[in-house]
Amino acid sequence: MEAYCNYGLEPHVTNTVLVNWCPPCTNCIKLSTDDARKKDLSQATGGGQIHDENGSWVIGFHRSLRPMHNLEAEMWALRDGLQLAKSKDLVPICVEINAPAAIHLIMGPNQLHHNLSNFIHDCKCLMRQLGVEKIDHVYRKRKQVHGIVS
Repeated sequence: MEAYCNYGLEPHVTNTVLVNWCPPCTNCIKLSTDDARKKDLSQATGGGQIHDENGSWVIGFHRSLRPMHNLEAEMWALRDGLQLAKSKDLVPICVEINAPAAIHLIMGPNQLHHNLSNFIHDCKCLMRQLGVEKIDHVYRKRKQVHGIVS
């Protein structure tokens, strides 16, 4: 545990999480997605990369998006990545994203009335077609570590 001072406010205690990129299982491809946006929401992007079992880059993708919140941008990136994996027949595939809310929406019960229901449905269908049974949560820093070393 480490304690950090918050600019003169009460110090708070946080857990230290050691992060590193983990390769996928043997004979498996890994899809990692991420989003980015300006603080004022004026611009968003979504994209990701696919690596083989050795961590070697296979293919990457990126999309400029209209202004939106992170969850929607992450859903765009995930759907784009799954569509790319399907079009290139990159199976078996495991998926990791840094958006626990997106994982909950996709892995949970149907969200017919959610404003992202089309994304949720598309991702569930693509995952079924690709044989993806789960999505792993990865801390943002973990993905940045891999991006630096790859």
